Amino acid sequence: MRARSDAEDVNGTMQSVAEFSRQLRWRLVVASAFFMLDGLFLMAGGGTSSTTVLLAYGPYIALVVAMYAWCTRTTPLRTRQGDATNERVALMVVAFVADFVFIAVQLHLSGGGWWHGATIFILAIVIAASTVPPGALAMVTTLGVAIYVGKGWLEVSGAWVPPVWGTFPRVDGNTQFLWNYAAFGTLSIVAAATLQWRLVQRIRNAQQRLRTVVDASPYLVLTVDRRDVITTVSRAAEHITGHSPEQLSGESFFSLFDQSELFAVQELLRNVRGGERLRRELRGVSASGAERWYGMGFSRIDNERELDDVVVMVRDMTEERTQVDERARLARELEAARRLELVGRLVSGVAHELNNPLSAILALAEQLEQENTNGVAGEARIIHEQARRARTIVRDLLQVVRAPAHGSRALEDMRDTVTGALDALRTRPEAGRVRFDMHLPDSPMYVSAEEGTIGQVITNLVVNALQATSADGPIEIAVSGDAALVHISVRDFGHGFDAETSAQLFEPFFTTRSPGQGTGLGLAVSRAIIERHSGSLTAESIRTSPRGARFTVTLPRETTIQPGQNIRSTPAISREPIVTATRAAPLFEPAAVGDVSLLRRVFVIDDERAIRIALRRWFTRQGWHVEECADGAAALERLLADGPAFDAILCDLKMPGTSGMQVYATLERAAPALLDRLIITTGDVASADVAAFLAGVVVPVLEKPFGLLQLTQLLE
Repeated sequence: MRARSDAEDVNGTMQSVAEFSRQLRWRLVVASAFFMLDGLFLMAGGGTSSTTVLLAYGPYIALVVAMYAWCTRTTPLRTRQGDATNERVALMVVAFVADFVFIAVQLHLSGGGWWHGATIFILAIVIAASTVPPGALAMVTTLGVAIYVGKGWLEVSGAWVPPVWGTFPRVDGNTQFLWNYAAFGTLSIVAAATLQWRLVQRIRNAQQRLRTVVDASPYLVLTVDRRDVITTVSRAAEHITGHSPEQLSGESFFSLFDQSELFAVQELLRNVRGGERLRRELRGVSASGAERWYGMGFSRIDNERELDDVVVMVRDMTEERTQVDERARLARELEAARRLELVGRLVSGVAHELNNPLSAILALAEQLEQENTNGVAGEARIIHEQARRARTIVRDLLQVVRAPAHGSRALEDMRDTVTGALDALRTRPEAGRVRFDMHLPDSPMYVSAEEGTIGQVITNLVVNALQATSADGPIEIAVSGDAALVHISVRDFGHGFDAETSAQLFEPFFTTRSPGQGTGLGLAVSRAIIERHSGSLTAESIRTSPRGARFTVTLPRETTIQPGQNIRSTPAISREPIVTATRAAPLFEPAAVGDVSLLRRVFVIDDERAIRIALRRWFTRQGWHVEECADGAAALERLLADGPAFDAILCDLKMPGTSGMQVYATLERAAPALLDRLIITTGDVASADVAAFLAGVVVPVLEKPFGLLQLTQLLE
């Protein structure tokens, strides 16, 4: 197994390339400074400078400028791999050869430079040892020795005679001096290269040990420079961010984060550079674009000479945040379920008690409105409307908490359902100020639905859209689908809603309207209805222009239509409190009772006196003979004795003592013929025992408070 990975080799090479680029800049600075200094000496007429010395600077400076331009003309460091990196390693060798040649020429033109020539070569070798890789250093050292010795040989042989300044002796022809010069210089240069390389290796080994420790950490370690560019990346990068170290090195630090976090990250870096040590959880993005959560620790690097000034420790907190969010979601759902259970208990316990007085109020108000005795029709109408409003609120609560309905279903074309709901809504005053844009498919979109329920959902959604839409604004209603599903969407162009509102949108009693403007039950009821139909209701806040909100109903599509199957082409948008039995309501004929009055007879069984009074008054005015009973046991005795004498029997379901369920069970067993005359009335269809009972009855059921019209329809 290799001691260093390919990523580490590339990272080390890139760091060497960066150091080489910086040294090229220093070469230009130093060479230019000496060029100016020699020029000043020449103009002053002193020193060892000459015009020839100045001319030697030109090719060297031009070569360094060309190498620097080549080294910086391409892409950032992170892409300098492969051939591009190899080119720059070769440039390092060329640069040091140029250094040695320039040094040799300058020393020669300065009079030989025997007394300090080896020292200057050694300085160049020391610089090379800290910059180039080992193989390149051996090459640079060999070339340096060759140039150093070659310069001495040329001068001793007389082929390249240096100028002699002052009383210094000439060296041409002095072979012994050449051997001493060459041996001393070679040993000095090679020793300097070896010792410096060993020192550099020790430093690099220490850095590598530190790098190994950092890479062994499950945390990602980054360094960021003053330009907010990532300069150092640990091995954990790919596991945490999805980016490899090579991809991140040289990238902007901000590329790790979601757009919503950029301002916060800028503030963090500013504060850290001011001396603070900070920890934050930030929303990021992975290489695939998926959301990530990073736990980050920021510290400043106290080194003004380095570009790197911030170190960042990064921990992947995506799973933890997901678990936290999931726990929060489950907690919300649990709280919603708890609240719903409390509401269910409340409604189940109160609905019966509340619906009984409402039944009496509705029945009496409706009669007073019709009779208009003493001119009270207007007042009776107000009582009637407010009682119906209270009934609607109770029914909405029941829709939220009741068990799945057992009423009959039929196929409805959702195009007709949407059209019918909108036609009913056009009479509302607020509907006149908006524009409805409908998008309906050409083919039918059938759904098996309880009568009026899907229309009620569409009505609720459109009413909400009316509240959110400004004058002359459009409301888009679209029906679409595929082989398995039908989608109905209602889109408004209001302000939408925030995340906090979204979390509570379908909770009972939650509303964004002003006090008195709504009960907060519409969406909760709608979702309960849709879920009873094995569908879903979702909400989406649209943040891009044009803003608004879209509610989408998704229902199972019925694609196989059997001949003669019950299909409602124009479903009613009804909210009347009637629960139909598993078979149609019977037609009541007058009973044959001999010479008894030919009036039809009705037996009202209910423990609420007000309801009995209201029903007695109405039946009497309709030409019925009314008998009543407040107790289930007494009613059973009467029915088992004279049951056939009654054309209709109205029996409340929940009564103290013998309940309506017990009455039904006894009649089913002892006098089944009377079931054809029985109508059950109840103010509670939400509790489990009532729901289970209603699932098996074969008689009509009226949900309290019911209207006299519904009662009339069953009796005619």
